[in-house]
Amino acid sequence: MNGLPATYWFAVAITALYGLASIGGGILGYVGAHSMASLVAGGIAGLLLLLCAVGVFYAPAVSLGGAIILAVLLLGRFLPKLIQKWNQLGEFASTTIGAVTVVMVIGGMLVLIAAALALAVKTGPSNPS
Repeated sequence: MNGLPATYWFAVAITALYGLASIGGGILGYVGAHSMASLVAGGIAGLLLLLCAVGVFYAPAVSLGGAIILAVLLLGRFLPKLIQKWNQLGEFASTTIGAVTVVMVIGGMLVLIAAALALAVKTGPSNPS
């Protein structure tokens, strides 16, 4: 599979899906609340995440590091809202903004885990002693 470890492929898939979710969340924010800021921020973050996913094939450490940074930034935006609404999670998650928040928090955590695991994998040839 192109010489990349399976953990890289997993990180690519999760990062690309998170990028698409970010773009979708930005579109939903614009349509639902007429928020141009949501559209621009979601679109930019989503495109950068998609670039990070593709970049794993060219510069894995930089791309995975970029995905981690973007995931942390997005978690910084969405996690406080989720924590604030934790007591009414069922009701909150049934709204558009609530569903987007839950998806962005779960996706961000998955990107952090997948990218960290991929970075932890040694890709050089093994040299048994």
